[in-house]
Amino acid sequence: MPIEIANRCPAIRPDRAALRSLIRGILRMEDRPATSVTLVIADDALLRELNRRFRKLDKTTDVLSFEPDPGDSPEDSMPGEIYVSMDRVRVQAPRYRHSPQRELARLVIHGTLHVLGHDHHREPHRSRMRSRERACELALVARDAGLFKAAARGGSAARNKARAR
Repeated sequence: MPIEIANRCPAIRPDRAALRSLIRGILRMEDRPATSVTLVIADDALLRELNRRFRKLDKTTDVLSFEPDPGDSPEDSMPGEIYVSMDRVRVQAPRYRHSPQRELARLVIHGTLHVLGHDHHREPHRSRMRSRERACELALVARDAGLFKAAARGGSAARNKARAR
């Protein structure tokens, strides 16, 4: 089960090992450990373009996911893809009163569940997905999820950590 991490935001340094571990944990919890996933850390511009192209919505979004395509043969298969906007992570973290690391974890969980076929547009699917999100977060995300390398944290992460105590 390859899990690839692509960073399109040079200003941050995601902890690729921690992100892979989070995704692996979700896949195990959902009994789908062999699923291949590519996570792309991006910005609003890319997510807006993808949203416009694939969903016909000309607006930014925090996370977009695409289910894996098994193709006609193993060589033709495509992994599930998750795109997360770091611009939205920075805006939403204070809104939800948690760290950017925790917001990134929340969006990765949300996106991974979409890759696995979960949906939240209608009941009862919405309740099931929300329940799975909470279970994954409780089981897999520490209070101060370390999803960024120390050098990329800067002063605001230290302040957020101090406020959380």
